[in-house]
Amino acid sequence: MPAPITSSVYQADYSSPFRERWAGRTVNDGDVRDIRGFHIDVSGQSTRGEKTYRSTVTGGSGTTLYDPEHPPHAPRPLDTGLPSSSLLILQDNFNDRFQAAQQADAAGVLSPKQNPYAVSMPAWVDIQQREETRPEQITSVGYFNGVEDITDLDSQKAFTSTQVERLKALAKIERDLGSEYGEPVKLAWDGAAGEYMMLRPGQAGYDEVLSVNDLVRNLGKDLGRLGLFNPDEIARLIA
Repeated sequence: MPAPITSSVYQADYSSPFRERWAGRTVNDGDVRDIRGFHIDVSGQSTRGEKTYRSTVTGGSGTTLYDPEHPPHAPRPLDTGLPSSSLLILQDNFNDRFQAAQQADAAGVLSPKQNPYAVSMPAWVDIQQREETRPEQITSVGYFNGVEDITDLDSQKAFTSTQVERLKALAKIERDLGSEYGEPVKLAWDGAAGEYMMLRPGQAGYDEVLSVNDLVRNLGKDLGRLGLFNPDEIARLIA
């Protein structure tokens, strides 16, 4: 007789720290479709957190800082109609000024107002910090997702049977999406958004996860290792 699993394995919520870290600042601009009751983002874009903060710029000697909201007018472009001899004169004059500025800078006698390098920089910049979640492997049977009251044989078998039906339904969706997009797609889990995501070859995470169809092909062995079902029950489950 099969016996209930006495030491259950619970699925870890890997995205919980991400959700706490980026609470109220997450962005998901993918293409979510409702396919047979499953929310699936077919864009393959992971949920990301975004935060913008302002950083003050410290200018060196000879640097003029300006308010980015009121930038100075750009100098007029050099007239391309000038003869080449005039351009050479301008270039030589600039080289002389640059060398003089270098010498003055080394001697520490420059004033920022002099601006001999003709360098202007914004007084502050806005920096955007971003972090993306990684696609997670969809779990097969044997994980009880934190449902701690599943301890007796009947409840474990019922929960596992539900897992099998979920995997078989997702495998069918995965095959249908592969036919629609003309390539072997994989479904993964976006724990931050609480939805499935479709990955295409070349997208981040594609090579790190097994397809749902791979999981379904291994169901016979996985169910056998659990020891909850007899061979006839396993055959009926995976049919």
